[in-house]
Amino acid sequence: MAVPDWFFIFKEIDMHDENFIDCREFLERMIESHPDNNEFIKAYIKLFEKKTEYDIAIDTNNLELDKVSEESKTERLKSENEVEKSHIVNN
Repeated sequence: MAVPDWFFIFKEIDMHDENFIDCREFLERMIESHPDNNEFIKAYIKLFEKKTEYDIAIDTNNLELDKVSEESKTERLKSENEVEKSHIVNN
């Protein structure tokens, strides 16, 4: 029993944890039921590869967002300090 072509949609689906878990559990059941079918093992490996790529992309994006947020916060604090200095000097 080969893996259906439609099953190789990992690159197109969102790999949130629940989607990953559903796919992983399905493949584990198929591997247990059909231990001689290498296509399920290949699909299982591919699933983990895609999940890893997804997690790295999410982590990278989160790091970039954190960096932009920190830069924005720093600029805001600098501006607030300048206003405060100006207020102190003028009073």
